[in-house]
Amino acid sequence: DMTSADDDGGNALGVLEDTSDDPTAEELTNWISDLTETQQAELVALMWLGRSDDGAESFEEYISEAQGQQGQRTAPYLLGTPRLGDHLEEGLEKLGISTAELE
Repeated sequence: DMTSADDDGGNALGVLEDTSDDPTAEELTNWISDLTETQQAELVALMWLGRSDDGAESFEEYISEAQGQQGQRTAPYLLGTPRLGDHLEEGLEKLGISTAELE
């Protein structure tokens, strides 16, 4: 999984990375905070799935594990995760969801 700095052009989720001192971070924080607790748990689980070596069969287990950990900490946790965009993209791909059409 070697990606170069020039590789961001085709990464629809690249906007989720390197968000410190960026108004995008505030927008994402607000967006994540507006999600339901279930949606926040699913987003965390998606990131965990993407950074793991596990397959799609582990997604429900990750959701269960993420439930109860959301709230005010979810957005800072996700935005503080290195390579968040890559992990979300990899998680979606493991679930069979193409990220090629996301903008």
